[in-house]
Amino acid sequence: MKTLLVYPPFHRLHGLKNRFFPIGLGYLAGALRDAGQEVAIYNGENFDDDEPLSESRNHTDTFTHFQAYQDALDNPNHYVWEEVRQVIRQYQPDLVGITTKSCMVPAAQIISRIAKEVNSDRPVIWGGPHASICPDETINFDHVDFVARHEGEQTIVEFAEMLESGRRSWGDIDGLVWRDASRKVVHNKLRANLPDINAIPFPDRTADLFPSRYQPDHYGVMFTSRGCPWPCTFCDSRGVWTRQIRYRTPENIAAEMRHIHDDLGVRDFYFWDDTFTPYRKHAVKVFDRMIAEFPEKGQPITWQATTRCDCVDDELAELMKRSGCRLLTYGVETGSPAMMEILRKGITHDKVFYAQNVMRKAGMPWHAFFMIGFPDDRPETIAETMALIRQLECRAVGISIFTPYPGLEIYERAKQYGLITEPIEWRYFSHQSPRNHFVRDIPREEFHRIAAACLKEADAFNQRRHRIDRLRYLVANPRLIPGQLGRMFKARTQSARKPARRPAGATTAVVRKPTRPPVPDFAHPPVQSPEAASLTRGIRLTPARADRAPDQGSNK
Repeated sequence: MKTLLVYPPFHRLHGLKNRFFPIGLGYLAGALRDAGQEVAIYNGENFDDDEPLSESRNHTDTFTHFQAYQDALDNPNHYVWEEVRQVIRQYQPDLVGITTKSCMVPAAQIISRIAKEVNSDRPVIWGGPHASICPDETINFDHVDFVARHEGEQTIVEFAEMLESGRRSWGDIDGLVWRDASRKVVHNKLRANLPDINAIPFPDRTADLFPSRYQPDHYGVMFTSRGCPWPCTFCDSRGVWTRQIRYRTPENIAAEMRHIHDDLGVRDFYFWDDTFTPYRKHAVKVFDRMIAEFPEKGQPITWQATTRCDCVDDELAELMKRSGCRLLTYGVETGSPAMMEILRKGITHDKVFYAQNVMRKAGMPWHAFFMIGFPDDRPETIAETMALIRQLECRAVGISIFTPYPGLEIYERAKQYGLITEPIEWRYFSHQSPRNHFVRDIPREEFHRIAAACLKEADAFNQRRHRIDRLRYLVANPRLIPGQLGRMFKARTQSARKPARRPAGATTAVVRKPTRPPVPDFAHPPVQSPEAASLTRGIRLTPARADRAPDQGSNK
């Protein structure tokens, strides 16, 4: 039996590059293959180098491509949907599994529809953050037959084996949502999380159908733990993993790193844990093991991760640097003490400046993530965030426009304020949407002016830091210089203006300027025309609305 696991496109539909290996599907593929099942991964975000995509170099780029995303959803002949059709027709899976975040729901619906068009008898099962948190909505989408909630390795194996056997005792599979013969929705008992995540097979990174599109380091994404113990009101990690954190052993982590280092050529690793260093004693053991496994054997590696400002210190930073850390990202979220209380993040200005001092002494680059547009934000609280940013020495800052996700305390707060109308139109629900407005006390047009100014200032901040920091980084990592020069040359070549064909009778060549997506009207965002929805027609999408509600404050 053949299972096709699909990661829906999102940035690619915006016309933007965002290449990585979908590690969650890798875990499912590893579990299926370990159980003797045939499996393949289709990563809808993975693009061919010849595609006309842009590098997203600043905050504004993401918003200017929003209309391209809307157009792609409405175009049944878009080349990505044609690729999806071709993949399903050629692979001929017996089961299609789709993972999705909330912002990817429209693309996942289209893929489900295409799968049914190719073979209406093929079951489609959804999993991932959105399906886990909104199972009732998900099972009621057209062309969705089953929903797998929360940790999926055991669920997908049991489901595939039952499908292959011809049995249909779906009630025996923990974590499954399905419909019985009378079309009644049935929620099976939730599956208990595996207490020992070291027992989970390593992700199968060889299952991807387009391996030629990856560079070795794209396979370097890893998890060293599952779960996050903090009670942040804006993050849905606990909706997927719970607040109980489970760690892999240093030996198990090093074994996976060694495997993909030797077999796939990975030299740069990216740890996707919600918080990378919450338990200091464990972190020290992990870094000691990494040092013994690679640098002390004359095999230098690099890595990056995300953590909290109160989860680092001088000794830990020194170990990180020795083990190959090239970048740490801190989720600060806001510079307003009042907003921090509502978010329950527990980060203060003193903690931010402490982490900054640790990074300075260690000589390590770092990034900081922020959000603006919380339900209780005011111009004054957003100004506090920007004032904090101006005091930072990090390499770059990221600012997201707040998006509340279902099942979270802050989502309910936004609902109480009348800022969310259900059912939600997911095509406008992401950090990349200029429709975002979930602020009670700032009118829509004023908020969009404030947001545009904040993003512009953040871009200027990053541009100032980038040139010097990039030069320092390349000097410290000379093996990356040839690749960087190659990318610069390719980008310069692609952006060069080419003369168009000379019209008959013309004495000089006509130069056609390269086109860019139009700058969005934040105050008057585009509304889908009724005649445009040829592809999404027949899929239950709620009406477009103006007060809409993604890498990463998105659901992971």
